[in-house]
Amino acid sequence: MLLRWNNSCASSHNKQSRATASPSETASRSNRPIEKAGNLLHEAVTHDLLSGSPSPEKIQHLNEQMLQVESNWLDPAGIPGRSWFQHLLYSSRYTYAHLEFPGLTEAVEKRDWKLAAQQAALLEKAVEKNTKLLRSAYSSWEKNKP
Repeated sequence: MLLRWNNSCASSHNKQSRATASPSETASRSNRPIEKAGNLLHEAVTHDLLSGSPSPEKIQHLNEQMLQVESNWLDPAGIPGRSWFQHLLYSSRYTYAHLEFPGLTEAVEKRDWKLAAQQAALLEKAVEKNTKLLRSAYSSWEKNKP
């Protein structure tokens, strides 16, 4: 999803200026490690759930880690201009239409490249944090095999 958005953003931005990179490039570079970490965890958990081996405590611990992943997508400051929307990945427009990467998308639409770079940096930080958390969850899950 981030890669698809980045490609459309990059295409639009490159028409404006060939000399600089798309403001979402930084965030999209982090996409692959988080995808790999998520897939590893998903496969390990799915395998164990299908075999019936995980304990309720192990599942509870994983649930707590996944809640933290979701919380990491929140920015307490909110998106620029609408502090009540704190989610970095999803929001809505003033029309209530769905909006992905709201802070970044709106900055790019305004052609505010400084703000777009700041929003991309927030996304990158959240992606890095969640990648580490998913890797930790995977290690914890695998370490506690019966």
